[in-house]
Amino acid sequence: MVTAGCYARKSTDEGDKAADAKSCARQIARAKEYAAKRGWRVDERYVFSDDGVSGAEFKNRPSLNALLAAVKEKHRLNVLIVSEQSRLGRDTIRTLALIQALNDSGVKIWSYLEDKELSLDDELGEIESFMKSWAGASERRKASQRVRDKMRQLAEQGRSTGGRLFGYETKDGARTVQPSEAAVIRRIFTRRSEGAGYFKIARELERDKVASPRGSRLWSPTQVGSILANETYAGVSVWGRTRQTKRRGTSVTEKSPDAVVRREAPALRIVSEKLWREGRR
Repeated sequence: MVTAGCYARKSTDEGDKAADAKSCARQIARAKEYAAKRGWRVDERYVFSDDGVSGAEFKNRPSLNALLAAVKEKHRLNVLIVSEQSRLGRDTIRTLALIQALNDSGVKIWSYLEDKELSLDDELGEIESFMKSWAGASERRKASQRVRDKMRQLAEQGRSTGGRLFGYETKDGARTVQPSEAAVIRRIFTRRSEGAGYFKIARELERDKVASPRGSRLWSPTQVGSILANETYAGVSVWGRTRQTKRRGTSVTEKSPDAVVRREAPALRIVSEKLWREGRR
């Protein structure tokens, strides 16, 4: 009896695909149906899924790493089922290397959408896999560009580009000042204007059991410094200084090559101009 497993991945950078098609649960269900049709037995120990992880991420993909660890040891996995090659990854070279590593471990990879094996065993298979990987990587880059272009548009319109910012509530794409958190921000600027250092301010906030941006009662000097450097609190909305990209199979933050979007946003001001200047000395 052939022992089968499956790997599913859903990414947030695939907005062009229906949610149902991206669903890890859906992919796993379809993989099990495919295994049953072929007479293979699915071993639940070899069912892996990474939800909300980019296909360009290889270092910090927990279930993919668990799969690779499983096949490095003595295992009984004969076949790994995926919906399509892009589920394994959207980085040309690393995806091909992953296919080769699984094949070298005695694991065959099958796509249930194409009803065929994904392999590098012959020249034709290698060329076909390369082209699929290149297409996946190209689509990932295009999707990333579309998302960033949308974020720029929102920033130019003065709307939230996503993500929570301490001191504000976001509803329907618009930020409004959150009073209790705004009070903490003004306290930080006031203490800094009085000469207190980042470390001392952090310890004072912990002493008084003030919730941090992460929701805990632990404050770091870095968090204090980030608040003191954020122009939004002075009523200026800034977007596009940095961007997330992939280097060596994982996410990194780098300086953006694009023009920065800056807008006056008086409704978002939490600290006065005088306190902003004094708190940054």
